[in-house]
Amino acid sequence: MNRRDFIVASAIALLPLHISAQTPAGYPEKAVRIVVGFPAGQATDIIARIVSEKLAERLGQPLVVENKPGAGGGLALSYLLRQPADGYTVSFANTGAVITNQFVKKDLPYNPNDLQPVALLGDIPLVLAVRGDSSIKSLEDFINQARANPGKLSYATPGVGTTSHLAMESLKQATGIDVLHVPYTGSSRSLSDVVAGNVDVSFDTITTVYPFTENGRLRPIAIGVSERVALLPDVPTLAELGYRDIVGAVWVGAFVPPGTPTAIVQTLEAGIGEVAKNPDVASRLAAAGLYVRYADAAGFAASLATDKPKIQEVVKFSGLQPN
Repeated sequence: MNRRDFIVASAIALLPLHISAQTPAGYPEKAVRIVVGFPAGQATDIIARIVSEKLAERLGQPLVVENKPGAGGGLALSYLLRQPADGYTVSFANTGAVITNQFVKKDLPYNPNDLQPVALLGDIPLVLAVRGDSSIKSLEDFINQARANPGKLSYATPGVGTTSHLAMESLKQATGIDVLHVPYTGSSRSLSDVVAGNVDVSFDTITTVYPFTENGRLRPIAIGVSERVALLPDVPTLAELGYRDIVGAVWVGAFVPPGTPTAIVQTLEAGIGEVAKNPDVASRLAAAGLYVRYADAAGFAASLATDKPKIQEVVKFSGLQPN
């Protein structure tokens, strides 16, 4: 055997060893931790638990949800990025923690660009709602009244820099209206003040708005996803009303640390995809406020690349400064 043939043969002999080192056989061989950056009982937590229950059955190992709330979901992602890239720590995170935080918070303790996307699960729609007896009956009414009374109408959100805040700023940017932002520390108080007539309108998640609509305390006039939803089937979408580019939902997706072997990412990606297709799971997720819009790792990465500049532009328009 000449020297060239020896080198080629040696390279071929080593190739399976390299592949096995990158794609551990038998994954997962132990419990997988699912890190959530919000308290137990919050929407992202409930969604993570619903998916983890079925995903554990498919993977043949327990999936243990750990709550690490704080910094708008950022503490969990900071923790995730310090873990080994072995597929045994996964985080379910949302729009705010992955994209918005980097534009509205100073000294972020993690780099969102380091996150390895696994799969997009779906969207929690935002609902534009007014007091039940408001003279505002539709999105058109709201826009017309706002244009006739610049700076007079007000909108409530659960906080500065939240997706709810950016959603209204996005609508302001698209329509040219001028409405006053009234931020609160959480949705309960903000929605209660809309019901009380202290604020004119709210743009908040369907999970928080829907209970107020059941007894007529709030009237939903538009919803931020592209298709109507079963909980509020008579409420038109912003898209069908002509506003397709509004930041109108909070998405939830799965991430792992950078450098996680491709085969492990693909295992998790395929598992989440199968779970998302399960009608029972989809029904339970919808009850928790999330509507499935599954995308694999590549599709999710493309979606992130589209969302990031859009949200950055809305933050710039709003005049928000990192704090």
